Amino acid sequence: MESKSDKKINQELPPGATPLTPEDLEGLLPKYITTREELNDAEFKNISEASKKYFLSRKKMNLPLATFIRYTKRCLEVGRQKKENRKKYWS
Repeated sequence: MESKSDKKINQELPPGATPLTPEDLEGLLPKYITTREELNDAEFKNISEASKKYFLSRKKMNLPLATFIRYTKRCLEVGRQKKENRKKYWS
């Protein structure tokens, strides 16, 4: 059964956006995320911080952009998985 927060996060989705299931929402951390806007803001903040850390650092990293993007996508996918599935994904 959908709660109010489930309905709120899936409201007014842009064309082609995938609604989040209750299982997706269960694995979201932190728990304050209740709207799609908050989810987008949190994901943007995390990606921005990682980009600053790795691309604006004085230390040279041998990490191609494509690898960084692939890793970031994988992190976002894992964040949306149920907690018990996360360990299997990274094994």
